[in-house]
Amino acid sequence: MVAITSRAKAAAPLASTTPPRSGPLAPPAPPAAPPSLPPEWEQHETDEGQAYYYNRVTRATRWDHP
Repeated sequence: MVAITSRAKAAAPLASTTPPRSGPLAPPAPPAAPPSLPPEWEQHETDEGQAYYYNRVTRATRWDHP
């Protein structure tokens, strides 16, 4: 019977978790288009950059997408 020494274990190649590169990578997918708003709604942003929605007909505002 042959014993495996710690030296032999250290010399063993480690499995790679990244796929081999065989050519150019595909470009990243474009970001998903935001869902469309009903015709009477507009999207705006606060001074802090948070989106909110305004209804031109009822003059209502809301934080969540209508």
